[in-house]
Amino acid sequence: MGDLLSQAPADGGLGLGTTVTSVIFLGIIIGVATYLGIKVGRQRRVAASAEQDAVLAAA
Repeated sequence: MGDLLSQAPADGGLGLGTTVTSVIFLGIIIGVATYLGIKVGRQRRVAASAEQDAVLAAA
């Protein structure tokens, strides 16, 4: 995938260069890490809330 983005068009690539390709991949990595961090945080809050509701209902 990186080769496709960075290679010259004469070689079958898009000609973006290695710097632009690296920035694109860095952005993707940061985006995925942020998404997963938010998703896990929400799941933990929902689980904690459900556990707290169960404790209160039992009391």
